[in-house]
Amino acid sequence: WPRLIQALAGGALVGLMWALGRRLFGPLAGWIAAGMTAMYGPFVYEDLMYEKTSLTLPIVAGCLLALLRGRIFLGGLLLGLGILLRGNLLFFVPAAALWVWWNATAGRPEGRPLRATGRYLLGVALVILPFTIRNCVIGHDLVLVNSTFGINVFVGFNPAANGMHASF
Repeated sequence: WPRLIQALAGGALVGLMWALGRRLFGPLAGWIAAGMTAMYGPFVYEDLMYEKTSLTLPIVAGCLLALLRGRIFLGGLLLGLGILLRGNLLFFVPAAALWVWWNATAGRPEGRPLRATGRYLLGVALVILPFTIRNCVIGHDLVLVNSTFGINVFVGFNPAANGMHASF
């Protein structure tokens, strides 16, 4: 079952890349993006392994497509799911919030940036908050999604970083 679900997610990624490419750059770009995604070996490989990557990419692509289509709450929910799979997606939350705010005001005098940004952040919070509460109650520490986030950021960004945990 896990491999079947991952294979279906990989197939969905092809369709999502088609939709994103088409929306951002036109029909030809959509077909090229879908073709490249379908033929990219590491994506096919990841779909056959028990890896969270095969679920993360379709969720993030769905988040981007939802935000581009104005489905702000859905975009927030999908980003929250993505954050549960990859803690480093937390860095995307403020950037997307700024984009939602800007998009709600751009050229629209009736735009409601506070409401739109609030819907987006509510979507993210509804997914993450139960896990944060669980981590506070059981672990007695404020950890948003998982405890490996800090060490991964440290390993990647400290001055002596070489990509290995032994760097510190």
